[in-house]
Amino acid sequence: MSHDTPTTGERTRARILDAALPRFAAEGYAGTSVRTLADAAGVNVATLAWHFGDKEGLYRACVERLYADLAQVDTSALEGDDPLAALVRRAWAFTQSRRDHIRLLHRHLLDQGSHHDVLAERWLDPLVDGARPALVALRPDATDTERRLLLFTAAHVIVRFVLDDPAFLTRAVGVETEDEIVAWLVRVVRALILA
Repeated sequence: MSHDTPTTGERTRARILDAALPRFAAEGYAGTSVRTLADAAGVNVATLAWHFGDKEGLYRACVERLYADLAQVDTSALEGDDPLAALVRRAWAFTQSRRDHIRLLHRHLLDQGSHHDVLAERWLDPLVDGARPALVALRPDATDTERRLLLFTAAHVIVRFVLDDPAFLTRAVGVETEDEIVAWLVRVVRALILA
């Protein structure tokens, strides 16, 4: 068997994660039972426990998956003459493709009053460090604290639009296409960062 070919256990683990994420995102941690999660993945509760220990372990794995994916995003080689626009487009595409993850993180924040502990424990500094070269290039005069504030503010602006239903955005703000949304976000983030 090739090293790159997932084992049966790895495929089962991935299937459980894929089934759990939308349920946690829709119902929250407290509103989602272990039985519901196991049934959605087509496994028994013992199999779920084997792979994740318990519901908290599965929930944590769902949260960590987003940050692991985010840590792989290369911000050093942004294409074209407008690296800021490229960065916003890349952030939009990343968050759009992970809407359930984004919903899960926001649900956790609303339900618990803080971000999941795994963000601070393991991912916060590496994520900020990964974005630092792009932010330094865009704002060489800013302090590290100012760059962090700009990064988090820009990320929250993008995420806010990702979380909304496109039909609602069309009605609320009058945009018709995703390209119009992204163009608007580029203008807003540019004004924010270069202000």
